[in-house]
Amino acid sequence: RLKITYPILLDTSGDVFIKKYTVIGLPSTFIIDRNGVISERIIGRYDFTSKVFQEKIQRLLKR
Repeated sequence: RLKITYPILLDTSGDVFIKKYTVIGLPSTFIIDRNGVISERIIGRYDFTSKVFQEKIQRLLKR
């Protein structure tokens, strides 16, 4: 439906992110670059279909 072409990880149990990263609120979204570095941290609700977010993702994918 959203035509997303980049990988997405959904950690419903919290086993990965809550233990490894400081999570101060839920939902928490981490954008991780090709080198495994967190390039963006989004806490709370967010419109991932927004043009601003899609442009940000496209810039990160080009790195």
